[in-house]
Amino acid sequence: MYSLVLFVLLAALQDASMSLAQIEAEALNNNPEIRSLEKQVSVAEARAGSAMAIDDPEFTYRAWGTPMLEPWNVNQTQQMFMFSQKVPSRSKRELRYLIAADDTAIHALAVEAKKREVAGFVRRAFYQLLRSYDQLRLHHEQATLAE
Repeated sequence: MYSLVLFVLLAALQDASMSLAQIEAEALNNNPEIRSLEKQVSVAEARAGSAMAIDDPEFTYRAWGTPMLEPWNVNQTQQMFMFSQKVPSRSKRELRYLIAADDTAIHALAVEAKKREVAGFVRRAFYQLLRSYDQLRLHHEQATLAE
């Protein structure tokens, strides 16, 4: 992560007209972790829409007691057909929706935290690089004076 920030900064220094805000914007737009977290937010939002849904109905067939010597004889087989559907109460569906909405909010906060972390890395690397250039400039000035 830190090397990616330094790479962006060094590339930005090739074009000396970039400011710190532009470098931050470039790092935030090209960070794969942020894009991944943003995709997770969209997935969580999609799940929140289906949280209030009722479960699908189920159809089940069971057969037992089939004679071993005549498995094709379905007249002696005991058969059972079942149709069922779980219908949770409205309050449980609302709770599922609230949980899904909280999950979406948590993912959105994770995106914001990652953006702040990347911005912090960029600023730290920018000012370290700036300090290094200032130290190098001072060294060259002192070397010139010493000559």
